[in-house]
Amino acid sequence: MSISENQNAEVIWGTNINIREVEERFTNFLKNFQGDETDGMMGENQTIYLTKFNKMLQLEQFYLDIDADHIYQFDKQLYNQLINYPSDMILYFDRAATRLFKETFEANSISYTSGPRIHTRIHHLRKKARMRDLNPSDINHLIAITGIVIRCSELQPEMKEAHYKCVVCGHFEPVPNEGGRIPEPQDCVKCRTKGSFEIIHNLCIFSDRQYIKLQEIPESVPDGETPQTVTLVVYEELVDSAKPGDRVEVTGIFRAQSMRINSHHRTLRSVFNTYLDVISFDLTSKQRFMSAEDQVEQEEYITDDIRNEIMELASRPNIYEMLVESLAPSIWENDDVKKGILCQLFGGCRKEFSQAGRGRFRSEINVLLVGDPSTAKSQLLKYVHNIAPRGIYTSGKVFERKLPLYINKLIGKFSCRSYCFNL
Repeated sequence: MSISENQNAEVIWGTNINIREVEERFTNFLKNFQGDETDGMMGENQTIYLTKFNKMLQLEQFYLDIDADHIYQFDKQLYNQLINYPSDMILYFDRAATRLFKETFEANSISYTSGPRIHTRIHHLRKKARMRDLNPSDINHLIAITGIVIRCSELQPEMKEAHYKCVVCGHFEPVPNEGGRIPEPQDCVKCRTKGSFEIIHNLCIFSDRQYIKLQEIPESVPDGETPQTVTLVVYEELVDSAKPGDRVEVTGIFRAQSMRINSHHRTLRSVFNTYLDVISFDLTSKQRFMSAEDQVEQEEYITDDIRNEIMELASRPNIYEMLVESLAPSIWENDDVKKGILCQLFGGCRKEFSQAGRGRFRSEINVLLVGDPSTAKSQLLKYVHNIAPRGIYTSGKVFERKLPLYINKLIGKFSCRSYCFNL
């Protein structure tokens, strides 16, 4: 972060935003914003964010969830500054919340040691962006998008603070991570030796990092188009907060990252990679079906009568034939094709043969329909698309171009269709 000094006022570099004024206005918001019953508090006119401080101390979870709509109601200028300069504003929000948290409990004679810094997490922006509408004007801005998590990477440690040791005099010097880089000290401040530092990994401080692939929700994908995806980067307490298959609303900073042509040269590519630096996750729907007790939260739920009917159908010996007859009943015959589509719809169990040295086998299968034109291939898949909530239907030559050459020769003049499920 670069800050320029203008007389006695510190401002964010390139703007006229006063840092001290921002912290005072945000502190005033935390102290004076009044919630009501709709905010989930007991009674009316409660200072909801000061109330959250008590819960944070009890649970020892030092992050503060902030509703962006509350900031807009209290101070519209502060909200606009947050949207346009989130990298700096969130840093000052964290600093102001940490200071207020410490002052609150010291004033109440509650023992509070210098614990971890409080992190503010912004939720519920007033405007949500479409994934396919993101453009360079959104870079370094705070945005909110909705999608389905399709892939999560394993945990990756990221160094937050490095500890270097001088091999000559044994002087230790910690270096924090600034902007994704940890520069090695050049000169030892104690013995004045140049280039004498080595990193001590056991003393370094690391944090968890995870990459997540987010895909557009099916409702927002135009007919016949492939859904777009965005890479998310999450840190620390947000790691593993979303699983594949979850529908989430993500709030974060849209960033662009340069790539080097060669790791040994400083020349950069002209095309940058974009990703979303996640600030908060919100699950839009935890599951598709719920019990009768949760019908207030979800309109679609399974009652006891429906559950009993499903169990009764499952116990029938001819359930396979019944499912085949109920799939696209307006299309006659093609029973083998319908059975293959049913197998893809239901999936299977993940199989593991690690003891035999063969590894894992995925439970899902792929189906390729090949046949003459006008043999109901597209109609079958459109019917499946109507009953599969997370299915993506695409048509055209997109799949034929990806087929190997020998399969194209085998197919010849036949036409083909493919359907992709995210199960």
